[in-house]
Amino acid sequence: FPRGRWVAIGVATLVLAGVGVAMAVPGPRAVIAHDVLGFPSVRQDVKIDRILVSESDVDYRISIVVLSQLSREELVRTVKLSSYCALPVNGPPPPPPPPLILYQIRQEFRVDVRFGDAINGDVIDYEQQGFRAPVVGNVAVGGGCGTLVDLTFGTSTALPSGQHVTVVVDLPKHLTVPDDRPVPLLGSSVSGTKSIAIERPDKYNFRVTLGLTGAEISGVPD
Repeated sequence: FPRGRWVAIGVATLVLAGVGVAMAVPGPRAVIAHDVLGFPSVRQDVKIDRILVSESDVDYRISIVVLSQLSREELVRTVKLSSYCALPVNGPPPPPPPPLILYQIRQEFRVDVRFGDAINGDVIDYEQQGFRAPVVGNVAVGGGCGTLVDLTFGTSTALPSGQHVTVVVDLPKHLTVPDDRPVPLLGSSVSGTKSIAIERPDKYNFRVTLGLTGAEISGVPD
């Protein structure tokens, strides 16, 4: 009996030590807290089901379908739209990239929110409702990657437990940016604006990130 007791104490000590080490590391700690102990996790219990892109003559309509499996209501606090450069891995080295020009924008996008709507098709044709959200960010032109955007706007979209919520964002096909071109002969500049074409978002060049309470979740278009 004493030997068995000491073996049990030793095993329990090893288990507690292993759990303690795992809880000290962020990744295993999240797994133990969520999967073993059953604590809710925004990062694991809220997910982007689908991101669909359709278009009209003037906009790309981005429909972000979110499902929350938390036992409480969560909020989407920010929406970030960002495109990135997918350079070829194989083949000869690319030529030197042209200069990169960075423009700051401040513009309004149309946003709509639909509750309990799990999208199955690929054609999205909502009525013109919703609200206008002020969007800030950058547009990068050149650099061998075409036109890249990094845009963010704030929102307070509720995510009820167990429901699909679709956040619909109309990304204009052309963004208006400041244009400070030199004035011929005078050597000074004149403030103006110009239009920059935006490439169609797809899974190879575009990412959507939702800012929640203490966590972010991301996805790419289908």
